[in-house]
Amino acid sequence: MEKTVNTAWYAKKCALGTLVCCGTELVLLVLASALILRGAISEEMANGAVLACAAVAAFLGCMIGARKTSKRAMMTAGCAASAWVTMQVIGFFVYDGLTPERSLELAAAMAVGAVVPLLLQRNGKKGRGAKARARRKRR
Repeated sequence: MEKTVNTAWYAKKCALGTLVCCGTELVLLVLASALILRGAISEEMANGAVLACAAVAAFLGCMIGARKTSKRAMMTAGCAASAWVTMQVIGFFVYDGLTPERSLELAAAMAVGAVVPLLLQRNGKKGRGAKARARRKRR
């Protein structure tokens, strides 16, 4: 029997995924900045480090936001899109302007990070085979 889920539940899950994604990205950016200042990451590699932070953050946010839902693809897209918009707004206020190239690079990195949870999901029912076989044997 299939239960219907309230739309507010999906919105709450998407907001949680967005919060996790943005928080993770900000923490990773702080760590990357510290590594750049200490000289562990060169100035030329700074752009790649920022994009890697965005991809990892999108991965974590989408994993959290889309887990335990029947609409994983929709929730993953929603979490990634809302996290991207949120980070663009934060970037606009912090850096006083955005460049289209930078926004597109960040969107591509976050899209790569968001696709990974969809590729890692398991299709089919997990853990039911052994239980069903044991039940059939008892009958």
